[in-house]
Amino acid sequence: MMQHLASNLLAARQPPSHNIGVVLWAKHNFWGTPASAFTTVLLVLMLLWTIPSLLEWSVLRAVFSADADQCQAARDMGACWGVVAEKYRLIMFGRYP
Repeated sequence: MMQHLASNLLAARQPPSHNIGVVLWAKHNFWGTPASAFTTVLLVLMLLWTIPSLLEWSVLRAVFSADADQCQAARDMGACWGVVAEKYRLIMFGRYP
């Protein structure tokens, strides 16, 4: 039964340079070419511009109660999460009998 086991082990080698770490992976994938660097900067700027507005709409100015009058008052200012809390079963399962 022992004849199927390898008797000599392979020598340890350094990993390929692209497998060394997150920093080199990010450098290669995000900054490898001028086009990818431009795209990275553009997407980061878009996120920095979008996230504060999204946070303000979804959390800071949102209505969390299911009161229709409060939701109508906040219609153009923030989200109405009371509907989600009230109708979560319909959202999760649909009209399944």
